[in-house]
Amino acid sequence: TSAVLTQTFLPGVTMGALDKKDPAVRAKAVDATIAIAKAIGVTMFRERFFHSDPHPGNIMLLGEELKPGLIDFGQCTTLTKKQLRTICHVVLLLRTRSQTLIDQALRGSGFAFNTEDPELKMALLYYFFDSSTTGSGAVRPEAMEVLKDTIQHKPAEMPVLTDTPREMVFYGRVAGTLRKSFERLDADVWTISLWADEARAALVALNAAAPDPISSALLLLPEDPDGLTYLVDRLPSWTNA
Repeated sequence: TSAVLTQTFLPGVTMGALDKKDPAVRAKAVDATIAIAKAIGVTMFRERFFHSDPHPGNIMLLGEELKPGLIDFGQCTTLTKKQLRTICHVVLLLRTRSQTLIDQALRGSGFAFNTEDPELKMALLYYFFDSSTTGSGAVRPEAMEVLKDTIQHKPAEMPVLTDTPREMVFYGRVAGTLRKSFERLDADVWTISLWADEARAALVALNAAAPDPISSALLLLPEDPDGLTYLVDRLPSWTNA
């Protein structure tokens, strides 16, 4: 009802209570968490609805095989088509791992920072909108460590996103809680790579119904953009040589 939320009882253990000392157990738990991350991506990009709090206490591991389960659907989010389009844009941009493309595409798009340092901007984007603890290979480890250290020890001085579309707040919550879950298992998982195909498919449908120049440009990128973005990021230095 509108006042009472009922859920199926899941017999098992939460990830937060899991004994991860056994490597085989830890590996199964990592696989289960990846499956949950993928499932959240499916509901987000296909249904415009998603569980927004998959922290270690809400991820269940069921039976000896540690099959995935998810509890506490009290914090779920629905998206408008416009909001979903923004999330698709961000996922496909971060999938490129290209500082040049990301910086150009986000100008005037509702994102603002209190720093002009391009590396710290990239670190912020990957820290808040991806689950990787290392920046997915897009951010120098030193920049990510500076950001983490500042968040922990000097919060008043930390670089921040001073403005972001509302829908990215809920999306960022999912990415952040998934990071906590993977960190609990000593795993570094790039959720952006798990969601990129779903984001592309959703954007194809959205753009077919209501064409948009940014969407159209992003859909021109190859499904595996690493080679192309390698050239894009190095083009300025080559042309100035």
